[in-house]
Amino acid sequence: MASSGLEAWKKHYSGKGDVSTVVKTSTTTYLPNNKRGPTLEQGTTVVVQSLTEKEYLSYVRGSGSGTKVNAHVPIKVGSKTLLCSFNDLAKPREGTGTIDLHLQTVFTVAGASQKEIDIAGYKNVQCAIFKSGSSLRSIVVANLKKNKLLDTVPAFKKSVITYFEGTDATKIKWLGAVGDSEKAQFAKYLGEVVIGLALLEKKNVITGTNPFINKTVKEFIIPMSDSFPGADSFCRMSDGTLIPISNKADAGAKASFWSNIFAPLYEHPEYLKGKTSSVVGKLYTAAKTIGIATSTAAAKSAKSVVYEYGIREVLGMKTSEIKNTYQVYEEFKKYDKVTDYSPEVRLVYNKLKSVMKSVDDQTALRNLDSSTTVFFSKMIAEGLNTDAGSFEIAKKIIGGKKYYQANMNVRALKNEGRIHFDMVQSGETSIVFIGTKSPYTNIEASQGTVNYELKRIR
Repeated sequence: MASSGLEAWKKHYSGKGDVSTVVKTSTTTYLPNNKRGPTLEQGTTVVVQSLTEKEYLSYVRGSGSGTKVNAHVPIKVGSKTLLCSFNDLAKPREGTGTIDLHLQTVFTVAGASQKEIDIAGYKNVQCAIFKSGSSLRSIVVANLKKNKLLDTVPAFKKSVITYFEGTDATKIKWLGAVGDSEKAQFAKYLGEVVIGLALLEKKNVITGTNPFINKTVKEFIIPMSDSFPGADSFCRMSDGTLIPISNKADAGAKASFWSNIFAPLYEHPEYLKGKTSSVVGKLYTAAKTIGIATSTAAAKSAKSVVYEYGIREVLGMKTSEIKNTYQVYEEFKKYDKVTDYSPEVRLVYNKLKSVMKSVDDQTALRNLDSSTTVFFSKMIAEGLNTDAGSFEIAKKIIGGKKYYQANMNVRALKNEGRIHFDMVQSGETSIVFIGTKSPYTNIEASQGTVNYELKRIR
């Protein structure tokens, strides 16, 4: 799930001085005296002024708090200083030469005909439905033309509009100097639309396991929530069957365990029957213990579950020793000295030291206390990878409905403009759980806590 608010500011702006970016959506600003300022249109170039975390929090309007709290931060537009919602600013270029161009599917098919349908075990899902390649092309072209962020990369904008205005879904011609980072955004985001376009127009762009051979796609269906856990899209075939597709650029980013496996357990608790003592079962119990009651909350509360499970299961500590496990994260993040911790958090610190020594994780030990989130995440992933019950639950959730993963060949796209996907069915894959890739010095584990990937069984 994408970071936002304070979490995103730390990730993309903290310690980098004044940063140039653009407004990613039309937004209202305020003057320093809190009076209403001018409306900035999408694509307006601004300079975000350097802030400390304390200064960022001082610009929060109202009583919001937490890692995703949004602030109206000071920006420069020409000679004017304005206050702008941080969440309305694009990620900075950070040396890539390209900002986030808002090519996510929810933007590129905005305005399409939608209706609520029951799909992949979820009820009343708002979906965009396309019955022809021409209808999909026209809505995408209209949104690309309106996207002012694309004006920062005119050769790329011209290339993608020409592609969607054309007739050949198997090839894109790069018109002018188009950078690799823009092409990467095409693969990452527009790939989700391109595969549906090719299938609606009966173009073969798939190798590997191809469930569409000698079949007709009647409808291409896109759930309009960017956090929908079932799949990126679905194809309804002429016989009425549904084929779910998950898109990745090459092997793609690792998928979130919490959004795609853990959250669906709240919709399908029957998968836990007889497996409550599995690692997944214990994570579910941990979440329930700390009051996580819905699938939405489960997808967004990973760190809280990591600490509850880590302290109860990895460290084996009882509520009589530490009642509020998330207090450990909060104090570890806030204080630099053990002597500043509360007595119960000091107990956790000492237990952590002992367990890290016992498993011989010297890097975690050297970086204690900042290593705690990463250490717990890696221990959870290790437990999942060796637990048959957890694998069975994950397989039911991920692979039970013939889930297909389509990996776009990024090299072919960049070098030749060729559209090509290698497809694998979930039943032909093994699941590998991965602890966060964040460094041990990052207590926030900003690269996620526990993820997974599907690997083809050779």
